[in-house]
Amino acid sequence: MRNYLPDQLNCIKKLKRFKVGALFMQAGTGKTQTAVGIINSREDIDKVLWFTPCQTKKNLKEELEKCSLKYEVEIVGIETLSNSKKTYFELLNKYSNCKFFCVVDESIKIKNYCVRTQRITTIGRKAKYRLILNGTPLSKNYLDLYNQFNFLSKKIFKMNYNEFYNTFVIEKRVVKNRVIKKRWLEGFTNLDYLFSLISPFIYKSDLKLDIKKETKIVEYVAEDKVIEDYLILKEIFIEGIRTEDGQLLGNLQKLQHSYAASLNKKEELRNLLNNLKSEGVPTKKIIIFYKYLVEEELLRNEFSEYTLLSLQKHTFGLNLQSSNIIIFYNLSWDYALMEQAESRIYRTGQKEDCRIFYLISTFGLDEMIQNNLKKKEDFLWELKQKTIQEIEEKL
Repeated sequence: MRNYLPDQLNCIKKLKRFKVGALFMQAGTGKTQTAVGIINSREDIDKVLWFTPCQTKKNLKEELEKCSLKYEVEIVGIETLSNSKKTYFELLNKYSNCKFFCVVDESIKIKNYCVRTQRITTIGRKAKYRLILNGTPLSKNYLDLYNQFNFLSKKIFKMNYNEFYNTFVIEKRVVKNRVIKKRWLEGFTNLDYLFSLISPFIYKSDLKLDIKKETKIVEYVAEDKVIEDYLILKEIFIEGIRTEDGQLLGNLQKLQHSYAASLNKKEELRNLLNNLKSEGVPTKKIIIFYKYLVEEELLRNEFSEYTLLSLQKHTFGLNLQSSNIIIFYNLSWDYALMEQAESRIYRTGQKEDCRIFYLISTFGLDEMIQNNLKKKEDFLWELKQKTIQEIEEKL
């Protein structure tokens, strides 16, 4: 057996006893190598089918070659199963009479009940062995677990989604004339029971590095015109909540987008980069994450010498230990994305201390997002728990 770290060896020893398993190992702890160790321990399969986010396919192929996977592997983009019925039926036909091992990398991508989740689960049912890999298995709450473990085996929960929801969710309802007018998730219950169902099939590993990770907030004040636009959109956002117009996410995106191209924000970034340069930090050591297209255009026009990455496209699968500084030009309210982004540099193989900078506006929205990231809670879920007055005051 190749040189595995103690955590990796413990994982292989535990999960090779089962036909299914979940590697909830933080990014940078060697999930791929550990998965290969589990797969290579099998002697009764012919092939491996490995689902992964489309943008990580090339990197995964290189990683698998380094890890010496002994079986032929087919790598398929998870998102492809959403868009290509042809690919789905080809895979279904190809693997119907094949002894194969099925892996879903970044299994948070199948947490929702959607076309790709259904298709990947249907194909996975035909596999002799199944494995899910994820550093952050929850991006919102415990409901994220249902489809991931349903892919592994329907015998784990032995309940459909509605039964799962009713067993573990605390729900509040507003009922008028025996009709439910409003319902929302308030919390969870029976968690000991939930953990007892899934813990036999999980191996969890946190990242242990002999280097530091320092985070720092860099605050900026937006210019008057940006503030005016923000305040107008804030009223639209509040009114949408008040009237329950169903546009919560869309209005929230517009609210955050309103200050994405702030000139003062750009100047604060320039000052930060100049300070790093005066410290002697090479440009190749710095990564800047953006969220919106308007930010990408601005950054590519004026800061193209730095590594510019999208929070939506480049948070999975990249090994960027040659850099040790990340600047978030904007924030995502999905803490799983933010955590994955930081893990591009803070991972096994990193030799230098890492620094993370957050460019934060003085608007209350950024502060709310930042607080939720610290608590690792779902931002949209928290919004729904607050009164309109509380939200108005916070924003």
